[in-house]
Amino acid sequence: MLPSPWIGLSIVKGSRGPSPISTYLISGKEGERPFAGQILAPGQTSVCDRGCQDYSDSGQIQAAGKHFVARIKENSITTCIESYPVAPGSIVFSDAKVLLGRKGVNQTRTPLRLAGYKLKGASCWIAASRYDLGAEQIARIYMLRW
Repeated sequence: MLPSPWIGLSIVKGSRGPSPISTYLISGKEGERPFAGQILAPGQTSVCDRGCQDYSDSGQIQAAGKHFVARIKENSITTCIESYPVAPGSIVFSDAKVLLGRKGVNQTRTPLRLAGYKLKGASCWIAASRYDLGAEQIARIYMLRW
């Protein structure tokens, strides 16, 4: 038996809204992202929290045609490759293509979309492998996690 288990859900948005496709138990001390590559089919998207911050497998997930939307820590090291315009009045204050992590240590090889948004005065940073969506859509996908 796992100590203090948490139930993790992989959510896939279908034509009638989000619906869980699988569940897994974790001890509460491990992140969600390592499971994404195992339980997602190509084209599906995992939505993870910042506790799963591990850059090592993000490129493998993307290479397999799978996606993720994950909150990252505010103090994460980023290298901006390209900045995108932000619509006036949007909850999003930043939208860019970035590499995450420290070069030569743990930096991602495949660029990610990084959206920064404010909600109730708090800043949130969301890394995503979805370039087919706008930054506000990415932020709202993460908000639906809760």
